Amino acid sequence: MRSSFWLFLFAAWAVSSLSAQVRLTEVMFNPIGPENTDEFIEIFNASSSDMVDLRGWRIGDQARQEPLVFPDSLWQLHPRQFALILDPDYFADSNTYDDLIPADALLLTIDSKTFGSGGLSNSRPETVLLINAAGDTVAAYTYTVGNAPGHSDEKILIDGSDAPGNWADSRKVHGTPGFANSVSPRQQDVAIAFDPTVANLRRRVGEPVPLAVVIRNVGMLPVQALNYQVLEGASAVLRQGHLPFMAPGDSIVIVFEWRPDRAGTHDLRAEVWLQNDEFPDNNQDTVRINIGWPEGTLVINEIMFNPEPGAPEWIELFNAGTAPVPLNGWRIRDASGRTALIAPPEQTALASEGYAVIAADISVRLQYSLPDDLPVWPAAPFPALNNRRESIVLLDFAGFLIDSVVYQLAASIPRNVSLERLREDWPSADPRNWQPSTDASGATPGRFNSVSPRFFDVALQDSTLQWQPERTTRRDRVRLSVLMHNIGRQPVRLLQAILWASDVRDPDAPQTVVAEQELVHTLNTGDTLSLIFGWRPPASGRFVMRVELDVDRDERLDNNRMAFTFPVGYLPGDVVINEIMARPQKGQPEWIEIINLMDEPVDLGGWRLRDARSVSGPVPDHTRLEPGRLLVLTQAPLVGLPETAYRVLEDWPSLNNDRDELLLLDYNGGRIDSLEYTVPASAFAGVSLERIQPRLAADDADNWSLSVDPAGSTPGRRNSVYVETLPEAGTLSIAPNPFSPDGDGYEDFALIHYRLPMKTGRVHLFVFDIRGRKVRELLNAAPTGSERTIIWDGRDDAGRFLPLGLYIVHLQAIDAENGVLLNQAKTVVLAKRW
Repeated sequence: MRSSFWLFLFAAWAVSSLSAQVRLTEVMFNPIGPENTDEFIEIFNASSSDMVDLRGWRIGDQARQEPLVFPDSLWQLHPRQFALILDPDYFADSNTYDDLIPADALLLTIDSKTFGSGGLSNSRPETVLLINAAGDTVAAYTYTVGNAPGHSDEKILIDGSDAPGNWADSRKVHGTPGFANSVSPRQQDVAIAFDPTVANLRRRVGEPVPLAVVIRNVGMLPVQALNYQVLEGASAVLRQGHLPFMAPGDSIVIVFEWRPDRAGTHDLRAEVWLQNDEFPDNNQDTVRINIGWPEGTLVINEIMFNPEPGAPEWIELFNAGTAPVPLNGWRIRDASGRTALIAPPEQTALASEGYAVIAADISVRLQYSLPDDLPVWPAAPFPALNNRRESIVLLDFAGFLIDSVVYQLAASIPRNVSLERLREDWPSADPRNWQPSTDASGATPGRFNSVSPRFFDVALQDSTLQWQPERTTRRDRVRLSVLMHNIGRQPVRLLQAILWASDVRDPDAPQTVVAEQELVHTLNTGDTLSLIFGWRPPASGRFVMRVELDVDRDERLDNNRMAFTFPVGYLPGDVVINEIMARPQKGQPEWIEIINLMDEPVDLGGWRLRDARSVSGPVPDHTRLEPGRLLVLTQAPLVGLPETAYRVLEDWPSLNNDRDELLLLDYNGGRIDSLEYTVPASAFAGVSLERIQPRLAADDADNWSLSVDPAGSTPGRRNSVYVETLPEAGTLSIAPNPFSPDGDGYEDFALIHYRLPMKTGRVHLFVFDIRGRKVRELLNAAPTGSERTIIWDGRDDAGRFLPLGLYIVHLQAIDAENGVLLNQAKTVVLAKRW
C-alpha cells in the first residue's frame, strides 16, 4: 500500500517535471491571411534528453482551452523540437506557412474551429494558456496588440519567463513557425544593419552620400574573423572589410561616403559573414535610396499658357543630356503650390535630345498633328497657368528641383502663341531667354523652337547686301557683296556659294547661274565673312536674283538663300522726252511724252520726272514700255486718251510756261534724258513743244519746234514736226532735199549731217544764196567731233523765212593739231509744197 502511494507521487512528479520543459514560444494572432485558417501557436521542448507526451494537453485563451489533436497520430514532442499548433481549417484551406515549416517540426491542431472563445483577438490583449494533462498551467502569456500584419509575438529567451518584457514582435513576415525565433539570441550570432538615418537621405547624383552600417554581436559568445561588405545593386562593392574579434554585446559603426554615378532608385545591401552563425537572417540588411537628378537634366522648353478656347494648356520638356531620363514620379508645380504628377507609361524614359509634351490631356496631339513617336503625357491635376505672370517648377521623382521658370509678360502675347526658350544652356530665370514663338502655327511642340539658334547654322544677312557701282547700268561690271554670319553654336565648314539671276528679257525663263565660287573657310561661332561676286549685266532691267550657300551639316536651309531684286539702270538716250506741254489750256493738265528708242521693252516702274525745283512721284510699278512706243506722263488724266496711254504722277513738278529744266530719271536715279526748253512768247496756250528727231540731242534748241497739229499737240501720236529721213552716209549730206519750211508739218526742216576724217576740230557751217551772199550762219568755229547733225529751219540769221530757191551749204572743218583742212559744199532747194 505504501509502495503504491510513493509510485503515484513519483509519476506525478515526473509528469510535472517533464511538463516544465515545454515552453510557449510564439503566438500569431494577426496573420496576413484569413484569421480562421492562419492563426497559430508554437511550443518548444527545452529538454535536451526527455520526450514529452502531449496527449491530454489543452491550449486556448483565458476563457476557453481546447484539447490538442494529433493529425499524424504523433503526440511525442522530442527534445529540442518545436511543435506548431494550427487552426483545423489550415490543412484544407491554406498553405501560407508550407514553405516555412521545417520537416522536423511536429504539426498539431485543436479540437475546435478556433483558438479559445472565438479566435485570437487582434484588437484587444488576450492571455494564451498551455495546460498539461494533469490540468496544470504550463505557460501563460498575455500579448499586446498593434503588431504589423503577419508579424507574430516571439519569445526572446526561451528559458526565460512569460512576462511581456521577454517577448517581441517577430522580425520576419509570417513569423518563424516551427523554427528558432527571430528575436531569440543565439550562441553565435552577428547582425548588420544600416543606420536608420540612411533611409532618409536626399542627395543628387554626384553628391557624396554619407553611409553608416552597424555590426553587432547579438550572440552569447565572443566571435572571431568576421567579414563584411556593402553593395549597390547585385555586385557593385561600395565597401568591404574584416573584423578580427567582437565580444558579446559589442557593436561597430562603419562610416564611409558613396558618390552615386547615376540618378534613380538605388538598392544597397549590407552583408556580414561568420562561420557557424546560428541566425543568418540578420546577416544582411537592405535600404533603398532615391538619388535625384542634377538640376538642368531636363529643361522647360516651351509653355502654352493661353491656347485656343477648349484646347489644353501644356508645357514642353527637353532632354539636353546624353542619357534617357525616366519621368515616373516627376511633378510640375505652379506659383500657387498646385502640383501635378506626370504620368508616362511604366518603364518609359525621355530619350536623349528628345521632347515630351506634358498637358492637361493628350488632345494636344490631335491639335498639332503630332507624330506618334513624340511622347505626349498627361499630368493631373494640371495647374492653371496664368497669362501674365506665373512660375513653373519641375521636380524629379525624389522631389529635387530640376528646372524653374518665372514669366512676367510686359505685353500681351496673342492667343495660341507659345513662349519658347531661346537656348537650353542659358538660364531659365533670364527673361531674355524666352520669346514668343515665330512659327506659323504659333508653337513648336516636339520640334526645335522657332526662336532658338541651331547647332550648325549660317545665315545670309539681307541688310548687308551691297553693290558697286550703286547706280549700275548694263555697261558696268557689278561687284555684289553680302555678309554671311555663323549664328549657330558650332563652327561650320563652308563649301560653295552661287549667284542666280533671271532673264529680264524672258520673264518665263528659269533662273541661271551667273557666278559661283568655291569656299574653303571654316567659320567660327559668331564670325562673319563677306561673300563677293562679280557680274556683268546683259541688259537693263530689274533682275530677280538669289544667293545660295552650301554649308556642311547646316540644320536650317531657309536662311542659306537670299532672294532680291537688282535694278540695272538704263543708259542716256534709251528713253527720251519727245513732247512737252508746259502751257496747257485752262483746266487742262501739264504733261510730257516719252518714247522708247530701244529694241527691248523698258521697265518704267519707279521712274521720276524732275524740273529745276522739285521731283515727281514714281511711275507706277509694272509699267512696261514696248520698243518704239510712246507714253504720256501727266499731272492728271488726259481726256481723249485711253488709260493705257498715260500714267498720272503724284507730286507733279509744276512746269514753267516760258523756260525750265527737265530731267527724266530711271528707278536708280540715273539721268536718262535732260534738256532746257524755251517756249516762244508767241506760242498759244495748249500748243506743245515737239521734238523734231528723237535720236538727235535733246539740248539742241533747233531739235524742238512748236506743234503744228491742228489740236495743238500730239500726245500718244507721232509728232507733227517729226523728220524721219536721216542723212545718207558721206562727207556732207542734206535731207530732205528739197524741203518746204511752210509750217504745214511736212518736211519743214532740213537735217544737215557731216562726217569728218578727224576726231576733233572746229567747224564753219554757212548757208549762201545763189549770188554768194551769206544768209545763215549755222556754226562758226564751233568745236566738233567726227560727225554731227544740224537742223536748218529755212530762216536767215534774222529769223526771217528765206525766199524759195537754190541755196548752197558750205562746210569748212579745221584740225589745226594735225594740219587738216576740209571744205565741202552741197546745194539745197527751198521749195513750196503743192
